[in-house]
Amino acid sequence: EALRGDEDALLADPGMRAVFFPGGRPAGVGEVIRQPALAATLSALARDGLRSFYDGEVASRLAAGLAELGVPVSASDLRAHTARLEPPLAKRVGELTVSTAAPNSQGYTLLRTLGAMEAARAGGSTVDAAVVAELMYSGDVLRDDELADPLVVPVDVAGALSAEALGAALAAAAESARTGVRVEARVTPRPAGVTIAVTAVSSDGVAVSLI
Repeated sequence: EALRGDEDALLADPGMRAVFFPGGRPAGVGEVIRQPALAATLSALARDGLRSFYDGEVASRLAAGLAELGVPVSASDLRAHTARLEPPLAKRVGELTVSTAAPNSQGYTLLRTLGAMEAARAGGSTVDAAVVAELMYSGDVLRDDELADPLVVPVDVAGALSAEALGAALAAAAESARTGVRVEARVTPRPAGVTIAVTAVSSDGVAVSLI
């Protein structure tokens, strides 16, 4: 379905066309897809180490492909890249500790929703599904209005997760659930696209989710 929906754009790219359009038609359900270029990349990374993505065989191929597309990311740009290792954001929710990535990830909006629900529980109230949905929706509005690269624009995570803000979020969500009136984000609609999520849960209940 996705291949048919984006057929024109995908056919315009030689690599996508070669992999996902055998014989010039979209691959069908159950059809085997082979990706030898991806296999070569994974083999090179396994052989040469992950740094090869930034300074090695994989980096050279990546830089060449970007240059063909007119993307101004060079081999020297890739070599200069360094990863930033930062502590996660964490919040105690009942008997659980929920950890998520800090901005520029939107993970703090999840902690906001859970924190507002905990505030209701601490006050002796329950939160029904409609209010949870409104909390999630208003979290998206917060993300669209305020989330940015914190190296460029400050993101007030502490403010969004303060007791006062959580109480206000809960009250606003309850009001939205009651009236059907929502606050809309100030930004224009985002481009079309999809998000993938991979979740692993161990036998002792530890869960890790990558989005």
